[in-house]
This record gives sequence, structure tokens and C-alpha cells, in this order.
Amino acid sequence: MQKTGLAGSGPTAFQEPQSEPRAVAQNRSRLIIAISVLLTFLICYLRGFVLPNVPTMSWSDQMLFATNGTRILAGQMPYRDYFQFLTPGTDLIYSLLFRWFGVELWIPNLTMACLAAIAMWLMMLAARRVLRGMALALPALFLIGFGLAGSLDATHHWFSTIIAMTAMLVLMRDIQPRHIAFAGALCGVAASFTQTKGALITIGFLIYLLWKSIDGKEPARVFWYRSSLLLAVALSIFFAINLHFILLVGWTKWVQAVIVFPLRYYSSIPGQTGFNLLAQMRGQKILGRISVCFICGVVISVYPIFLLVLVRKRRTERREPWDQLFLLAITGFSMFLTVAPGMTALRVSTVSLPAMVLLAWLLSRVRGPILLAGQAIAVFSFAAAIYMSIQTQRATWNYLTLPAGRSAIPDRGRYELYRWTAEHTHPGDICFGVSYIYLPLWLHSPAPIDSPGPWGYYRPEQIAASIAAVEENKVPVLILNSYSDDQSVWSYKADSLRPLQIYLDAHYRHVKTFTNVLRNEAWIRKGETDAPITPGNQSTRK
Repeated sequence: MQKTGLAGSGPTAFQEPQSEPRAVAQNRSRLIIAISVLLTFLICYLRGFVLPNVPTMSWSDQMLFATNGTRILAGQMPYRDYFQFLTPGTDLIYSLLFRWFGVELWIPNLTMACLAAIAMWLMMLAARRVLRGMALALPALFLIGFGLAGSLDATHHWFSTIIAMTAMLVLMRDIQPRHIAFAGALCGVAASFTQTKGALITIGFLIYLLWKSIDGKEPARVFWYRSSLLLAVALSIFFAINLHFILLVGWTKWVQAVIVFPLRYYSSIPGQTGFNLLAQMRGQKILGRISVCFICGVVISVYPIFLLVLVRKRRTERREPWDQLFLLAITGFSMFLTVAPGMTALRVSTVSLPAMVLLAWLLSRVRGPILLAGQAIAVFSFAAAIYMSIQTQRATWNYLTLPAGRSAIPDRGRYELYRWTAEHTHPGDICFGVSYIYLPLWLHSPAPIDSPGPWGYYRPEQIAASIAAVEENKVPVLILNSYSDDQSVWSYKADSLRPLQIYLDAHYRHVKTFTNVLRNEAWIRKGETDAPITPGNQSTRK
């Protein structure tokens, strides 16, 4: 009978022969890594751009962070001039990119393609330390299709994951003081993009250092020295990056924004709890559902399975790189804990890199149907990546030339929103509304928040400050969200928007409801004309 369980001896069909020359194995691994990185960039480019170079209009969180980058470029600061509950790393990156290349629509999309390629490269460098032979290709195939299916969104999630993976690779090399110090510095940088992820991977690395000390039967003082070094450098780098912003607004306001607010109010907005994952799946096509099920299933299950194998096999299979495998597991699990309270396809995908490597390692230990099933899933994942790229190129797009560049817009409702707003504003105008309008149209918001919603996430003082800013600047055009369909949501609070509604009724008139999914509304200040003030932009349909 053929063995199908976890095997501990002899190479499988997916591993290199023990007698293979080292140079041949190294050259093959370099080739696999290079092909994986290039394919990742190409596929992400084909999903983010219509050939040859027209960016697709993003309607995701990357537009919010990119808009924050333009705010910094204009002299505004997070926590002081606009609300932010995250550390400012992503905002600062976008402000630098816009300073170097100009405020252009292609920048967020190309940034995402680069982030995906870098993430693939780092994952494969880690995989090379624990996988042999063609098994090295498995994590790349898993990530390029299923892993990136719903996660092309260049936000803090990807930036902090890349930095965390880099820190992990440093500790994989060695745990000499210079390696620990470098890893600690990277933990501080990661926390400057996503404070929870930076904190949890630091704790994860402390657990790894404790594991190494216990395993090596080292004196306790060795662990305390290493852990103190890691923490000291991490905190030093974190405060070196964030202290300017802390002093700008004061410790109390900063703590309220980045610690208290996420704990108390973040979950009140729809989509920020674990139940949203089920809602996301209901709204997706079959390929999206398969991708979500695969990624979430792997990330949730692979760590306990690996722990079981570690406990049972570590003493008998001494050839396996158990230290590196444990570091992979603790890094991946630490990152998963940061997104577990509010799982979405995007968030789980961005922390799935270590899980993809561990899954490939587990598959490399088996034979028979389990191995064949894993290989089939990997091939299907790659086919899904090709299919999604082709679908992007074959889709019917609405093209519109806006101040930030030409863009391909997926649906007519959003196209009409951008076209109408472009006809009623000038580049550089002050406007107030949803975050998706500012960057494409080169508009500026005077308010600390974007169009608020009827949930505890939007605090009364923020809504009041936004109303005051709109009134002070006599903002002529507002593009707001419509929340008539959200009354069934558990966190809906009808009173939250009452001050804004009273203000709108007194000073503005509703002139248009767009046909996009969110049914955004256009409001014009009373006394202003709703006739177009700029010539219509040329548009075509493919």
C-alpha cells in the first residue's frame, strides 16, 4: 500500500536527489526565484493596468492612503490636520512618491505591483532555506494566484508585511548581536506602518530567541541580553520615526488616535469584524470564493499542523531546518493575530506568506494523493492568475482623462461620478466628500475626515470639526455617501449624522445621485450653480 501520510525519510517526487551537485541546486533555486518575481510583477501589472499603460481606477483603501500622501505634500500633518488611527509610514511613503514623480494615478497601481514582487522575492528567499528541489515553486504558485486574487491594494498591510519578512530573514541568518539589532530596527519600522503588526512580530521574535536559548541550554542572561537588545533598538527606531508627530499633537491625542481609537471604535464600522469575510464571499464569483477559502483555510490550519509535526518529528529528523521552520511559523502566526479580529481576503492574504512556505514544506513530506492534490491546487492557482490578468485586459472599460492622468474605470456609475465632479471643479479646488475623488481630480479637503457614516467609528467631534471646516471654506461641491441601505447594519446609529444633515439642509442642495454601487450623492452650496464650470473631459469606451 502506498503511504500517504507525513513521511520522514527519502526524497519525494518533489524534492531533489540527495546526490545532486550543490551548484546545480543553487542555480535552479535562483532561476525559480527570478521567474517567480518577474511573473508576479507582470501579472500584477496586467491586473492594475490596461495595456500599454492606463491604470485602472482603484476604489480600495490605497486611494485613502495615497490621498493622505497628497495632504502631507500640501503641508498637512496626520493627527493634527487629518484623522489617522495608524502610524504614518504609508502616508509618508506616498508623499515621497508624489514628490518625486508627481501626483499621478499610475503611482498606487505600480506601487502595488512592486510590493507584490518584493513580497514574492522575500517569501522565496525564506522558502529556499527550508525547501529543496521543485518544491520551491509551490509557495510561489500558491501566492501568485490565490494569494493575490483579492489583495492588490497598496496599503500598510503590504508595507509592514514586507518589513516583517525582511526582519525574519535577518534572524534566519543568525542571532548574533548585529542580526538582532537589525531585526529590532526593522520591527520598529514595521510598527511605523502597522503598530499592531510591529508589536506582535517583536513578541514573536522574543519567543524565537527564548526557543533558541532553551534549545541551546544557554544561561538565562544570554536570553535577557538578546531580548533587551531587540526591544531597545525596536523602540528607538519607532520613536525616531514617530516622535515628531507625537510632539506635534501631544502624547494624549496621539495615544487616543493610535491605541484607544482602534480598540474602542474600529470594529463599529461595517466590514471590520470577522463576519465580514462571509459577506465578502457572498458578493464574489466562484474564483474569488475559492481563493478566499484556500487562503483562510491554509493560514488558519497550517500553524497547528506544523506544531504537531514539530513536536512529533523534531528529535528524530535532525536533518530538517527546525529553527528556520519555527521562525517562519512564529512570524506568520504573529502577523495573523493582527488581522484575526477583522479578517478580510486582503488582510489574510497579506499575512499568508509564511503559511504558503509551511504548506509547501508539509506537502514535500508526503506522497500519493495528498501530494498530487497539492500540486493540482498550485497549478490551478497559477491558471487563476493568468485568467484574472486576461479578464482585466478583455473587460469593457470607461476611459476618462483626469488631472492626475488617464484612467480606466470599470463601471458606468463611477465613470459618471468622476466625469460630473471633474466638470464641476477645478484642479486644486477645495472639496469635501469620499476619499476616492481627491487624488484623481487634484482636489483638497479642509476637513479632518472624509464623508462620515452613521457608526461609532466617526466620532461626534470629528463630524463637528468637518462641518466647521466646510463652513469656514464655503466648500462649493460635496460628494457624499448615501447610507439609506445601511440601516439594517447592527452598528447603525441614526443620530450620528444628524448634525451634518441639519447643516446640509440649511446650506446645500442635493443635485444628483450617482448609479455606482455606493450611490454617492452630489451636493451644491446654495447660491452656487450646478452647471458645469469646466469643459467635459474626452472619454471613450473600449
